[in-house]
Amino acid sequence: MTKPIAFALVLLASSASADITKIGDFALGQKLDRPTVKMGTYFGCKGGITQQVDKGAIVRVSFESQSCKAADVEPQIQKEYGNAAPIVSVDKTAKLWEGKTGSVVVNTSVSGAVGVKVLPPGAGAKRACFADDGFATFFKDFKAALDKPDAAAKQFKFPVKDFDGKVVAKDAKALAKLWPAMIDKDDRKELAAGTLSATCDLSLSTYNLRLGNSNASFEARQVGGTWQWVEINAEAGG
Repeated sequence: MTKPIAFALVLLASSASADITKIGDFALGQKLDRPTVKMGTYFGCKGGITQQVDKGAIVRVSFESQSCKAADVEPQIQKEYGNAAPIVSVDKTAKLWEGKTGSVVVNTSVSGAVGVKVLPPGAGAKRACFADDGFATFFKDFKAALDKPDAAAKQFKFPVKDFDGKVVAKDAKALAKLWPAMIDKDDRKELAAGTLSATCDLSLSTYNLRLGNSNASFEARQVGGTWQWVEINAEAGG
């Protein structure tokens, strides 16, 4: 009887290359009207498959399991990609195998679940959450502008909204006016000292900066290839 792990790899491997382009019955580029959830055993782990669909085709296949750890899955991915070493995310919670027809990210969530994402080929370490994504430079400039409202405003995409879609600042002038009261002095000190930083959400390709003393949070994403703060959740408004 075929072992579950071996069965999973037969399902996953692309016949044209060693790259992984599918999980179970769902492949990159496959036509699909709407996302669905399918439970099953893949990589020898029990969990569920979901898909991200754009214009009627799958652009991402994701698998999540609470029954396994990343260490159980990673050797299977490595076998498919041969000698290609994975790229490790900035927070050390994810590994990326970049291929020519399909790429794979294996990560561990805060809850301890292992996640496997099959993605179209990309820019390797320049992907969001990896070492060369450019966020480090963006964040350095942000910290340098903490006491310069006009300079800080240049890092935002306007209008800046909160999680509910309410406009916090309609333009740079409005944000500059709010800026002095938006970030507490203790948060400014922690940012300057490097003890407070942003965390990356791999599934959304965003960075989140949570400012506890200010009761505020900022979200950044790449807009036209450039990092910008696109969302503010705070008591201050404009």
